[in-house]
Formats: sequence, structure tokens, C-alpha cells
Amino acid sequence: MINIAILGRPNVGKSTLFNRFAGRRKSIVDPMAGVTRDISIAKTYIDDIAFNVFDTGGLLDVSDDTLNEKVREKALKTALEDSDILLFLVDAHQSHPDDRHFINIIRKSGKPIILVINKVDADSHNNLVSEFYSLGIKDVSIISAEHNNGIDDLREKILEVLERNGFDLEAEREISKNNDSNNDEYNNTIEIENIDEDFEEEYYDDDLDEEDDEENYNNKKEKSKQYRLDEYIAQKKTINIAIVGKPNAGKSTLLNTLIGKDRSIVSNIAGTTRDAIDETFNFKDDDICLVDTAGIRKKKNVNTDVEYYSVNRAIKAIEASDVCILMLDVFEGLTDQDKTIANLIIERRKGIVIAANKWDIREKGTTWNDYEAYMKDAFPVLNYAFYARVCANRKNDAEKLLSLAVRVAKTRMQRFETHALTETMVRATREYSISAGGNPFKIFYVVQTGVNPPAFAVFCNHPHKLNSHYKRYLENRFREMFDFRGTPIILNFRKRGKNLEVKNMIVKIIVSILVSYIIGAIPFSFIIGKINGHDVRKEGSCNPGASNVLRVCGKKAGIAAYICDIGKGMIAVLVPSFILSSIISTHSYILVACAVASILGHVFSIFLGFKGGKGVATSAGSMFMLAPVSLILTMVFFFIGLFASRKTVAIGSTCGAIAFPIVLSFLYFKANFLYRIFFNINYIVLLPIAILLAIFIMIKHIPNYKRMLKGEENSFSKK
Repeated sequence: MINIAILGRPNVGKSTLFNRFAGRRKSIVDPMAGVTRDISIAKTYIDDIAFNVFDTGGLLDVSDDTLNEKVREKALKTALEDSDILLFLVDAHQSHPDDRHFINIIRKSGKPIILVINKVDADSHNNLVSEFYSLGIKDVSIISAEHNNGIDDLREKILEVLERNGFDLEAEREISKNNDSNNDEYNNTIEIENIDEDFEEEYYDDDLDEEDDEENYNNKKEKSKQYRLDEYIAQKKTINIAIVGKPNAGKSTLLNTLIGKDRSIVSNIAGTTRDAIDETFNFKDDDICLVDTAGIRKKKNVNTDVEYYSVNRAIKAIEASDVCILMLDVFEGLTDQDKTIANLIIERRKGIVIAANKWDIREKGTTWNDYEAYMKDAFPVLNYAFYARVCANRKNDAEKLLSLAVRVAKTRMQRFETHALTETMVRATREYSISAGGNPFKIFYVVQTGVNPPAFAVFCNHPHKLNSHYKRYLENRFREMFDFRGTPIILNFRKRGKNLEVKNMIVKIIVSILVSYIIGAIPFSFIIGKINGHDVRKEGSCNPGASNVLRVCGKKAGIAAYICDIGKGMIAVLVPSFILSSIISTHSYILVACAVASILGHVFSIFLGFKGGKGVATSAGSMFMLAPVSLILTMVFFFIGLFASRKTVAIGSTCGAIAFPIVLSFLYFKANFLYRIFFNINYIVLLPIAILLAIFIMIKHIPNYKRMLKGEENSFSKK
């Protein structure tokens, strides 16, 4: 990406022009000279080409102030090392010898320079610009940044100068286009759309055995990762981390150490940083946007408009962040001002890592355990935070601190299945039970309603009668089980009842069942028969099913029909499992309903006038998704019946249909771990469906049985 640096003396309008490029007030603008100290960076587009624009501190040739000297050095270093084109701003109303001095310095870089004459606010001011041509810069642009005059001409001048100096603008335009298509941004807060609130099934007594022993529970705890979806929100998201704290706590030093260059000016003068300085970079395969904020002072110590805007920017940086690193001075401990800043983070529900800086020069005899205990005792509301001892100017310490912040950010983005959440909460209420409203407190189920920060709806019998102590207990158990250290979590206790979310979920369930029916109704056997020149409804057994395709059209067509019919049964269960992922773990009967819908779609296809096949292959596909091991063992009985009857499919199908509920029951009682593979469908729901399915398949084969008695039934190998 091409880099543009804006340079010039203090108060010539650099930050105003920068904000014009940025499209917003990213730099603080104030009549007081020297407001900008650090380098601010914004992305802008000119003719579909992406540019980085640098706003630099004001250039002063003579200064008794070490801080101003650092500002000047940083501005010139940016111009000479990091930029591709330089915009040198001058004030049309105020020529100064320093303009010529600094132009002579930056001209030595050999980089293209555009002299930008600013504050030409009216036609009468045009006579002021002539004296600036003596500076010897060929390319000149006349603007009023404050009134947005001449900005478009300046943009065109930038493109003209770059092209003249050998930049391939067409290639840059293509690179910008490709980068934009690959960098979709996500909102900081992501809501999970629906909450499964008012289903008749009560989770409380269904899936948890009162006699579960501690070892079994610990095993479940160790395996809790299997419940984590860990999507990091499906695609990669930039992690926004704000470095906050009092003035002179080491924030800028930490930023410079992490990025490996002096991005922020470091001084022992408190309040050196004024703008919120952000830097985007890759850290261990994660994209990080790190923001160094101005020190947040007490209100009574904010003396100027500039300081007010600086503090306001810092607060906005907290609001835009995922995680905040709160820098403390180890010599001062946790002061009231630190607590105020921490409260800003807590109120905005951001992740937090507390860093005790300057640990290397702490008082002798101070141990980390004692210091951490002191901080937790001083501010117990932040007991969930990560605490770290650092020396901000040491690379190793800085990277360990950043790793903690990234860990917290990823924790905030995790989603968990309803089953795991409910099991944890129910377990906690059994280990420490209370009464609410005169009855034992009872959890029905828990669903996740949001991430960043993690939010959960806890459906129970008496939400309004819970005391704060018990709520903290449940929150702590959640933290322990799901490793929510470093981030606040939101537990909303609700009474189970119908609402808009439930209605939306019911609509989704109905739509899922209809989709399963439509998928099952696709007449693949009829289509494959037509492709091969046959109407299987009028030939062979006159049944539009895979077996008849095999009989009428041959092996290749028959195998294709079997694969399609089995496949559509599987897809008809798989698609709803994604649509309804938030509730199927506790309401698995919905998937059973979708499986039944797909079978009925095959037998009563809307595309064939509500006629169709016998549903054996589609049943096999859908039942495989619900109980894979049971279905595989059932196929053994299918093939036994098939070959024992000299390849009569009706006998094989009947044997398989009868065997399926028997095999299902055997695995449930004798090898439960095999039964629970995939969706762990409720046995009480699935067994009756399996029995009804067996009866249904046998009824559909009654014409076959009659033909067998007459000796007229063909095997599938006969055409």
C-alpha cells in the first residue's frame, strides 16, 4: 500500500487535512500549536486505490523542549523511511524560514513532494501564495482543508505525481480491490438469533443421572472442549486491544516494544500521548489492532480542551476494543484513578488484563504472590481478571502480555452448545441447592444468546427470587467449567415462557420439516429411469424406487438410484441439524421429525402426484444419520434376508425393517457409547418411530408378498 506523509510546521492544518482524508475526526484539531505529537494513521481511497495517510507532529527548528525535539525527529523519520510521497503543508497567511529549512531536509530523501498551500479560504487570498513558489517545489496544490476546498484537486495531483515517478497505479488498484474483498469486518457484539425457551421437554430430569459420581463429572469436565464450537466467529476477525491507564504508566513503551519501532513518543512527562494511536499487525497468526491511548486523568486535572478530547478518545478506544490492557505503576499500586479506569472497562463489559509495569525495579522483598493478593483484595470485583508482571520495554514480557490479551479475546468469542451449558448449571444447583419462592430452585435449560461478551439466558422457575450471592456462585461455576477468565459474562435469569424468539424458532422448525419433505420428495429413481429411456412407474414392479430402476434399467442406473435415495435421506437430516444447531442437543426429536418427513416425501412425492417408492433406501439414509451403528448392523440382516431369498429385495427390506428397532434397543442397553454417536437421539423418541417405520415398510410391501405367494415376484437381478 502506498504511504502518504503530511508534514509541516505546527498549526498549519495538517490534522485538519488528515481528517479530510480519513473521512472522520481521527486526529485532534485545536488552535493551540503542537497538539499532534504521535503519528496517526488512516486508510483512504483515491480513485479506488488504497493509501495509508500519516499525520505527523509539527516541525520546529529551534526548541528548548526535549519533547518537541522527539516530535520533530519522529516526523522526519516517518517522512524519510516509511513514506512514498510527501505533502508539505504551509500556511498561506504565515510564511516562515522553517518552511525552507525543512523542505531542504526532506528533499534529500529523493521522494516526490507536493507543496500544499493551506488556508486559502477565499479568492482574495490567492495573492498570498506567490511567495511560496520560491521554495522550489515543482508540484503545488492550493487548498482550504477547513472548508474542503481544493481537496479533490489535491487527490488528482497525488495520482499525477505518483504516476510520473514510476508507480504502477493500475497494479495498486487491483491489489486494493483484492484486499477489500478478503477483509470483511464483523461487529464487536454478535448475537445468536434465537433462544429455545418454551419447549415441553424439561432438561432438568432428562439427561442427568442423580447418581453420577465425581469421577464421571470430572471426565465430562476434561472433555468439555468437545462442546466448544470455537468458531472465532467462523472467519478470522481482527482483535482490538486498547492499552489504557494513568498518564506515564508505560502504555506507549509497551506499544513500541510490541511493534518493534517508535510508533508512540515516550517521555517521562506525563500526558505525552494525546491521540489514540493504533497499529495493526500480525501476532502468531492473529490480526491485532493495538491502540495506545492518552492517559486518563481525574476530571479536576483535565485543564484544556485538548486534554478533554484526548481523554474522550481514550474512552472511545475502550468502547471499540475487545480487550483492555490496564497498565499500573508497580510503585503506586492500585490507585483510585486506576479503579476508575477499571470501572470504565467493567461498565462496557470488555475483557481485561492488568499489567503491573516496572516490576524489574520494584521494592526489594516484594513477591508476586503478595502483590497479586494485594491487588485482588483492593479491587475484588476484578478477581476474574488476568494479572501479569511486566517490564514494558522487554520484548519477551510484552509478548507474553499480548498473548494473555489474545487468549481473553478468543475466550470472549466462543460459543457453547446448550447441552454443555445446561449440564454445568444443573450440576452446580445440585451441589449447592437453595429454595426460591418456597420451592427448590430449578434450572430448565441454558442457552447462549451472545458473544463478545459471552451472554447466556438461564431459564428457571423463580428468577426474581435469586439473591446476588447465589448468582455469583453460579457465575463462578461457569467460569471454572468454561475458562471465562479475563472477561465479564452475562447471566440473564428468566422465567420460562413464550415470546418472540420462541415463535421464530417454531417457524424455523416448521420450515426445516418442510425442507426435509421436499428433499425426500425429489424422485431420483423416476428421473434416472427417464434418462435411461424407461418410465419405472409403468415397467417392472411399477414402483418408482431404486430396486425397480435396478430391475428395469440395469446395475449402473440402479446403483445410482440407490445412492441418490440414500443420500437425500442423509441430507434431509443434515440440513436441519445446521439450521437448528442451538436446540437439537436437548430437543433431538426435531431431527427425528425431519427424518420422518423425508421418508414421507419419498413415499408421497409432491412431484409424482403424491405417489412414490416404498421408502427403504431413503429410510436407510435418514436413520444412518440418527443412529449410524444401529443402521450398519441392521444392514447385515438386510443382506441375510436378500441372499437367503435369492435376491428378493422385499424379503431383505422386511428383515432389515424388523431388525432395526431390535438392534437399536440392544445398543442402547448394552453398548450405550455406540448408540450415542452423532446426535445422541433420545431413545424414547426414536424407538417408537423405528417400530412404526418397520410396520409402514411391511405394509408398503404387501403387494410384493402377494406376488411371492403366487410365485410372480422377481428378484432385482431379473429385468
